[in-house]
Amino acid sequence: MNAPLLPESAPFTTEQRGWLNGYLAGLLHHGNLEAARGGSVGASTPKPSVPTRTLRVLYASQSGNAETAAHALGERLRGADAGEGHVWAVAVDSMDSFASLDWSAETHLALVSSTWGDGELPDNGKTFGAFLDSEAAASLSGLRFAVLGLGDRNYARFCAAAVRLDARLEAVGAKRFLPLETLDTDWEAGAKAWREALASGLGAGGGTPATDSVNAGVPPKEEAKAGWSRTNPFPAPLLENRRLNAPGSGKDTRHIALSLAGSGLAYRAGDALGVWPINPYELVDSLVIACDATGSELVRLPDGTESTFRAALLSRFDLNRPGKDLLGALREHARGQGDRRRLQALLSPEGEAERAELMAASDVLDLLRAFPTAVLQPQELLSHLRKLMPRLYSISSSPLAHPGEVHLTVGVHRTEVGGRLRLGVASTFLSDRLPLGLAAGVFVQPSGHFHPPEDPSRDLIMVGPGTGIAPFRAFLHEREASGATGRNWLFFGDRHVSSDFLYREEIEGMRARGTLHQLDLAFSRDGAEKLYVQDLMRRRAKELWAWLEGGACFCVCGDAKRMAKDVDAALQEVVVLGGGKSSEEAKAYVDSMRKEHRYLRDVY
Repeated sequence: MNAPLLPESAPFTTEQRGWLNGYLAGLLHHGNLEAARGGSVGASTPKPSVPTRTLRVLYASQSGNAETAAHALGERLRGADAGEGHVWAVAVDSMDSFASLDWSAETHLALVSSTWGDGELPDNGKTFGAFLDSEAAASLSGLRFAVLGLGDRNYARFCAAAVRLDARLEAVGAKRFLPLETLDTDWEAGAKAWREALASGLGAGGGTPATDSVNAGVPPKEEAKAGWSRTNPFPAPLLENRRLNAPGSGKDTRHIALSLAGSGLAYRAGDALGVWPINPYELVDSLVIACDATGSELVRLPDGTESTFRAALLSRFDLNRPGKDLLGALREHARGQGDRRRLQALLSPEGEAERAELMAASDVLDLLRAFPTAVLQPQELLSHLRKLMPRLYSISSSPLAHPGEVHLTVGVHRTEVGGRLRLGVASTFLSDRLPLGLAAGVFVQPSGHFHPPEDPSRDLIMVGPGTGIAPFRAFLHEREASGATGRNWLFFGDRHVSSDFLYREEIEGMRARGTLHQLDLAFSRDGAEKLYVQDLMRRRAKELWAWLEGGACFCVCGDAKRMAKDVDAALQEVVVLGGGKSSEEAKAYVDSMRKEHRYLRDVY
């Protein structure tokens, strides 16, 4: 049935007549659909769409925290009142999507970024950072913007990436609608306050979600459906705790398997698992003694609840990384002149370098013992400690191959410092303090960028020495279980082949079955000269170049400060040696791989 048209003699302008004709056609179409379903036209009349204003939210995230904060902002503002009869339509995406946007049409921008490495932007923010430094960024002068930075105050360049973004946007003429906000590791409450401040600054009320919001129809994450989250972790029973290193190794790497049965939690190969640990018992007991306490004293926690002093130290506070304000508290309570003078010197501007060195090498107990005349009462000590945060581990299992389970590959940290054994909080919790059958609080931290290729026919190159093998074990299990036809090439390395070849039987089995097409191994302590994965890449430059030119995805996992930088340099050398490119062309080629999401990194 054709829709009726208003006659040209009707008392409307051309624009009004066009709008009404379209509206009548929509009503008729809706009526036909209802009739086909057995309903009536009058039973449900569509409302005209609500006009929107768009807020663009872009994040740069390495471990997922900034991505989580960005999506929370989107959920808060989507469909909220934007004034003048408009509502906010919110689009949330990573910063590396910037090139697809029409910046002349954008009016409001919110950036959320963590800081990585030596004050750098995360991988999915690097191209946007380069864009801001270029002349093309002049197109952003009409924007209003706000920036949220997530970081760690223990590092000298705290939130440097967010500071840089904020400054560059101002430099190209964009106008802030909210001052730069920088948050420490305990960022959730601050991020919520920032969201509300931003909503207030934009005139956003509660509102009803707009039907034509940019993100309308996007399903919630599985984690939200299940109800388990960072703040409401699932108690996952420990199924397996197996040492991967052979006797004689100087390392202790564990295969940890946890049960997700009944949780409803879902994850993808490439995601991370957050683990809420408890502190080492010996460290907690030593701190109780250092405070001249019993541990049974009642203390008030930041959330207003009460706990015993010992229980609070076990599970609520970070005992490994003290902050500068603890030194201030020790100075106030020091009874000895020597302790007071030294603390005063450390807290002075001239003592900054010595203070940084001391703090980097000390945990909370070290500081209390270094200044023995400064005795803090339990409540006083807790008021100067940071919140204990979850640790994120790359998941080393595929849900296709191991349904109902999640696996981790954990390097256990035990280091002697100043005659004391210092223990990694989460790694020794999983290896030493969590008995089989008992549960750890966990949550899934989805990765927005680090997954096996969506195209199962695409080739995959993986570089993961040491515990960097974790996600690639997951990738290989996933590709094998799903029947992916693309080839797989793994570069793995460690110290000794006899004791440190992690998952050796599995990897050699995949090689024999044809799942793993190429395997290059570098064991640095087995030869006269040290050999690393990046050295093997250079040796295989011609073949690597052929894989890359064929569209292969190149993935790296492991240490950010050394290995990942060395591999990045080696990748550019591969393009030079294998592809005959100049250094400048090689850099541009690798940058293009990053933009095409063919160069992915999970570094820490």
